[in-house]
Amino acid sequence: MYRISFLSDLPRLMFKYLIERDLSGSSNEEGSFMMKVTALIRRVLILIVFISSSVTAEDKGMLHPEDVKKVMTQIFDQHVQKKEITAEIIRNSFRVYIDQFDSDGVYLLESEVRSFTELNKNDTRRILRQYQRNDFSSYKRLNTVIQMAIKRARDYRQALIRSQESFITQSNINTEYNEQLNYKGFARNIAELKQRQKRQMQEFINMEVARFGGGVMKNKEVKVRQVYDSSMREHERKYLFTDANEHFLTSNESENLFYMHIIKALAKSLDAHTSFFNESEAYDMRVRLEKGFDGLGIVLNKDIFGYRIVKLVPGSPADKNSRIKSGDYLIRVNGKMIEDRPLAGVMKMLRGKKGTLVSLQFKRDGGEGEDQRVSHFTVLLKREPIVIEEGRVETSSMKFGDGIIGTVKLHSFYQGSNGISSEQDVRKAIKQLESAGRLRGLVLDLRENSGGFLTQAVKVAGLFITNGVIVVSQYSSGEKRYYRDMDGKVSYEGPLIVLTSRATASAAEIVAQALQDYGVALVVGDEQTYGKGTIQSQTVTDDNRGGSYFKVTVGKYYTVSGKTPQVEGVKADLVVPSPYSLEQIGEEYLEYPLNKDTIPDSYDDTLSDIDPGLRPWYLRYYMPTLQQRSQMWRGFLPLLKHNSQNRLSHSNNYDEYLEKARFDDDHEYSGDEIADLYGDQDPQLREAVNIVKDMIILESKAQSNQRIGVTDIYLLSD
Repeated sequence: MYRISFLSDLPRLMFKYLIERDLSGSSNEEGSFMMKVTALIRRVLILIVFISSSVTAEDKGMLHPEDVKKVMTQIFDQHVQKKEITAEIIRNSFRVYIDQFDSDGVYLLESEVRSFTELNKNDTRRILRQYQRNDFSSYKRLNTVIQMAIKRARDYRQALIRSQESFITQSNINTEYNEQLNYKGFARNIAELKQRQKRQMQEFINMEVARFGGGVMKNKEVKVRQVYDSSMREHERKYLFTDANEHFLTSNESENLFYMHIIKALAKSLDAHTSFFNESEAYDMRVRLEKGFDGLGIVLNKDIFGYRIVKLVPGSPADKNSRIKSGDYLIRVNGKMIEDRPLAGVMKMLRGKKGTLVSLQFKRDGGEGEDQRVSHFTVLLKREPIVIEEGRVETSSMKFGDGIIGTVKLHSFYQGSNGISSEQDVRKAIKQLESAGRLRGLVLDLRENSGGFLTQAVKVAGLFITNGVIVVSQYSSGEKRYYRDMDGKVSYEGPLIVLTSRATASAAEIVAQALQDYGVALVVGDEQTYGKGTIQSQTVTDDNRGGSYFKVTVGKYYTVSGKTPQVEGVKADLVVPSPYSLEQIGEEYLEYPLNKDTIPDSYDDTLSDIDPGLRPWYLRYYMPTLQQRSQMWRGFLPLLKHNSQNRLSHSNNYDEYLEKARFDDDHEYSGDEIADLYGDQDPQLREAVNIVKDMIILESKAQSNQRIGVTDIYLLSD
């Protein structure tokens, strides 16, 4: 803005200067005059450059009206189906905008949202025309309604804070109460809205009571209410465009937040998995994908006493410092108090380039009773590259016959520039198990694995087949891309179970379905997995992308059978339910999911996508060791199912375990407590191991050419 106004004003300034001069002077005067004009131009241009550079520095990474279309065009260019803004996307975006703000239904009234959620054709056409002109006044009108709702909620929260009524005495919240917190729709009137807001505050207070105990909380209830209010304000400031001190942001910062909300709403309206991220969200996603970051290794949680360290990342600078301990409270970063700062802001202060120094001040409670003292200490830490070990691979084993049955639990599919990858971790885990004894059977546990890098899913699946197509991706143009395992080797071949649940999604579904397709493994778990059969391209790990972070659905994937798990998920060969089996989670419950379809199978790889010049290599080294489909385990399925169902039906507490794990939110049971109640720390995994035992026995009988019949089933017991 400044740049344009100064350039447009330059002719007027010069003209004003000229008409104020007497042009009838001598030639020397003219020369002097022209020198002054030249000097003026120089000064104005220097001023323009100074202001332009200042504005550019302030404006860096900020979103403006024209950026909404610019970013959406980038997303449309890659999206598998949606290629331009439509009336449907506009209608959806208002619903998403509202849901992003008030997903719990505790701010807005039904009457306030109706005009935005029930747009008629004329309204939609008008907003479409506005969009083309970079006019987002309709969204501004919605945001104004939101701001009024925030003010109303804040006024009521202050009344609740001042209330003499104790909410702690109402801590016996049952399952019905918890389910009422997930309200359907919006409140019909102010009374109902206040009831929702009060219940949400009560729930927060009772969670703090459960965390610290009633004794500690006895005289802290007002403080807890204030902490709750503070946490709500952190969310609200994004729509009020204010900072942590409730001061209004600059116009550029306010615009940036507003257009961020709009792009988020529009992107989310395309399908269930296309999203636009702010800088903090992009950073968190990158850490999850790469399992590493530069920092200090401090995990914080905000409670009624401040920012408490809940964990030190093993091997991190904070962990290697002998003075810092879990439970300490962080109070200053580089001399700045953090008590009133939002958590995202504090985490940003802790992040930084490797090798840079940061000063941290902590406080620690010294004990209990009259001698309790609080000590303060300061440490200076250097940021370092940190490798995240948690959420990678876990292994366990149990003896069986002359060997062992191993379990490899893989939490996600990751790949970092530090050489860490899920493929390498699983490969090492198998070798470790083999070094502990003869590996006679294996369970690959993917129950809560929500996905990650597609290429890593291909490589992990490739550990269990020789060569062959793992997955085919198909894009909006009809173009197909084939992902193959081509090393000709397997890391493990033998009885194999892929253990899944309704929380198994995306890349994890690729592995489960591909190994099921080839017949090298049986899928055990809930009736179906999550049902995410789409591929997303993302920019958060692209260092050359700048400040535009998003993931966009670019295609669908299909395993070698030509099937996609989209919506319907991967079907279990043997149903052994998890607590997730009782929950409504999965692609089918999301808004705007893509449809399911099929393509021809790729078992007999035709190499149709391979350059003719490269085909001789594939024909010589790849095709001879192409993985063949095995039907052995499918032939044993009736026996395996019969035996598994027999075990589950005679388990007096398996159904109780499922219900307890689902509904008992008041207490998170440890593995030992679960074992005391149900005979094992993980009843579902226990049954998966039992199925592997059956597979080992059946395979042994088949190899020795023994006849296997229904009567043999009773020999295959735990």
